[in-house]
Order: sequence, then structure tokens, then C-alpha cells
Amino acid sequence: MKALVISVGTGTRASRQSIRSLAEAIVRSIRHHNPDKTYLVVTRESMETTVPEILPKIKPMDYELIQISNPDNIQSIYEEIRPRIKEIREQCENLTIDYTSGTKAMTAGLAVLATIFGADELSYITGKRKAGIVQPGTEQIVPIRPYFIVAEQKMREAIRFFNRNQFSATITILEQTRKTIRDPKIIKQTTPLLQLAKAYEQWDKFHHEKAFKTMKKIKIPELAGNKQFLGQLIGNLRREDGKPEPYYVADLINNAERRAGESKYDDAVARLYRTIELIAQY
Repeated sequence: MKALVISVGTGTRASRQSIRSLAEAIVRSIRHHNPDKTYLVVTRESMETTVPEILPKIKPMDYELIQISNPDNIQSIYEEIRPRIKEIREQCENLTIDYTSGTKAMTAGLAVLATIFGADELSYITGKRKAGIVQPGTEQIVPIRPYFIVAEQKMREAIRFFNRNQFSATITILEQTRKTIRDPKIIKQTTPLLQLAKAYEQWDKFHHEKAFKTMKKIKIPELAGNKQFLGQLIGNLRREDGKPEPYYVADLINNAERRAGESKYDDAVARLYRTIELIAQY
């Protein structure tokens, strides 16, 4: 299902002609996007002026009116329409938000919500203006794909999980982002963190050789110490003299600390027991 959320204002001048011109521009945007359902974000004033000019021209198209109480208060706008935008996003595979019309608070609020809920497209109407209103016949629909904003949000989220040693969650977020956006720049940007998360996930599972193989592909100077440690650990674990490996003891202690940091105390204790067993062999 494809949805369009579009703000409806009254224009900078409340003349009959300016209201008609604004309504024409909004109708053109609706027809251009051709949604399965249109959600008109309206005020008390625009309900009385602009909306009556729009509705006869879009029927029998499915639509819904979302009325806000204070068009000049971005906080109240955000709080009032956020739940509905959330529902629309969950119900619709494709969501476009047109923020051309309305007060600055209305357009800013819609742009913020578009970013939060990952709208597929932002849109606004441009053209030759008179008294702040785009003139009929000059309208141009300008689409904006906000994927770069969404990608930045997802990167920050992935980094937060990574810093909590939740590498599996980091991998899931990055892979979903890459699959959804498919932009070469985004893929290039996320590759180092994705590889690093995969390496550390393998390391946490004591799959040291797989972790080392992945980590060698990452060209980050700060990883030199980790690569050296992991390489030394792998080399010593291959020894056949049966002696305890100090690097492995250190690895177990560090792993136990990470598990405790995730409140996985049973796993942490198991690793510490194994550490004690190895130390007892010295």
C-alpha cells in the first residue's frame, strides 16, 4: 500500500485566489504521487478554507483528515500526529511525505517525523511564486530520497550496539540498512564496521581463525594491536605440547568481562571457571 501524508495550510495571504492556487498545487501533488490513500494534515483554518477546494478534486480517492490543534507549536504538532504517522508507516509499504504547505512548525514537524519513521520519499512543490504561493501551471514536484538521513541514524544505532559488545545486533542493523538502501556510498561507508562486528562476533565465539581472517581485510591502523594479539593466540593454540596458553587465559578473562557487561552472568562465570582450570595447570 502506498500512502501520502501532505500538510495543508492557508497560504501567506488568505485571499480567495491564493487559497485556490494553494489547493491546486496540493491536488497536483496528490495526483502526481497517486497514493492508495492520502492523509491531509490540516488546521481549523485550513479545514474551513483550503480543504473544501481540495476534496472535490480528489474524490473518489481515499483520504483521511488529521487535524492539529496548534499549527505554530512544533512540540504539540509532533505529539499529536506522531502516533498516526507511526501507524501509517507500519501499515504501508511506501510512504511519501509532502511538507510544502502549512506553517513552519507544520513543515518542520512533518520533516522530523519523516526522518524518524523512515519515509521513502520527502516531497515539496516549487514553481513561480506570487505572494508566497506557487502559481498554477508552474508547479514542479521535487522528490527527495532521505536515505542518507536514515543511513546516518542506523549507523549511530549500530555503533551504540557495537560499543555494548552486541555484535550480532550491529550486524543485523547494518545488513538490513544495506539491503534496503542499496546505495554504493552507504555500502562503502558501512563495510568497515560490518566487517569488524563480524570479526568480533567470531572472536566472542572463540572462532579465532575466522575472526583473524575477517579482521585482516579491515584497513584500520588502530586494529594492529588486536590483529597481533589474535595472530599470536592462534599460533600458540596450535602448539602440541599441551601447555596452557597465556594469551588464551587473557582472552577468556576479557570475554568473561564482556559477557558480564551484557548481564550474561552464567556465560561470564563459565569462562572464569575455565580460566581458573587453565591457571591451575601452571
